[in-house]
Amino acid sequence: MTPYEYHPTPEKRKEKLLTAFFFSLAVLFFAAAYFPGLPVPWVLQLLSVAGFGACIYLVSRYLVKSFSYRLEESTYGDAEELVIVEKTGKRMRTVCRIAVSDVQSAERITRANRKALLKKTGKGRVYCYQAQMEPTDHCLISFLEGEDTSYLLISADDGLMDRILAHQKAIFVL
Repeated sequence: MTPYEYHPTPEKRKEKLLTAFFFSLAVLFFAAAYFPGLPVPWVLQLLSVAGFGACIYLVSRYLVKSFSYRLEESTYGDAEELVIVEKTGKRMRTVCRIAVSDVQSAERITRANRKALLKKTGKGRVYCYQAQMEPTDHCLISFLEGEDTSYLLISADDGLMDRILAHQKAIFVL
């Protein structure tokens, strides 16, 4: 089978606006802390540090990080594997590799089924490999990790979902 690769290119407008908001707020609090006559300037300094911390978190979690998803042949056999690669700047590293045969279900998350799908993840471990706060093309994949069921929250296009679901249909037909 030919490998399939998906590189989402999100706009990340909300993440940029939140980062700019927290940075502006932190600078404002920092400057206001040095006005003469304030009874407790350390409160404003503490809020400033919290604002800078929020900026650092948003930049490191959402703005400089991206993921790519790839279906490829396994190195140990003839099964396919889902490989998730994290890119931070120029550095790329594989963060997840699961056999598609271990996938139990793959469902696209919509506004209608969001609460029901995320409610069932309360019973297992959830791995979130997305670099957007509110992605439009995300799906929930449940898979076996040892004897427990775990979940992947990833961005996926129709081609990736079709390849995973086609493999699942082939297993159930046998």
